[in-house]
Amino acid sequence: MSVKAPKIPDIPEKERTASIVQLLEVINYQTELIQHLKDEIAIIKGDKPKPKIKPSGMEKETNKNNNDKSSNGKRPGSAKRKKTKDIIIHNEISIPPEDMPEGSIYKDYKEFVVQGIIIQAYNTVYRLERWKTPDGSYIEGKLPPNIQGHFDPLLISYIQYQYFQCHVTQPLLLEQL
Repeated sequence: MSVKAPKIPDIPEKERTASIVQLLEVINYQTELIQHLKDEIAIIKGDKPKPKIKPSGMEKETNKNNNDKSSNGKRPGSAKRKKTKDIIIHNEISIPPEDMPEGSIYKDYKEFVVQGIIIQAYNTVYRLERWKTPDGSYIEGKLPPNIQGHFDPLLISYIQYQYFQCHVTQPLLLEQL
């Protein structure tokens, strides 16, 4: 059963007598007591009581932030760091501006780092020495144990990763190779 409590009208300070103030206090006390009893009943029934919601601090925080804002307009903790300072640069290319007017003076560079990867073929020839023994038979050198067939283990693992993890189809793998 949900019964809506009547709203108590605001009474101006001039019209508040001692008895009216006392009645308002009794009403507030009874309202709190009724809510407390409703919460106890809800707990006994296995329900959750009415949550105690604290007033929002958003208004205070907004005013505080506006007053404390630094002169540069950035949020605190947003200082930028150079993300490319630890990478190795393999190639530097200087690009002059196009249509430079006469009498222009060089000042400095604005660096723009582009990161990439180069995948290139890397083939190895194993020269297996062959020796003829005095009895007429031949002895050959042996391949390292990690070499199985005509493909490097790194190439095999790359192809398997592309096929199984990245779901690259066989025709696309053949095109890559």
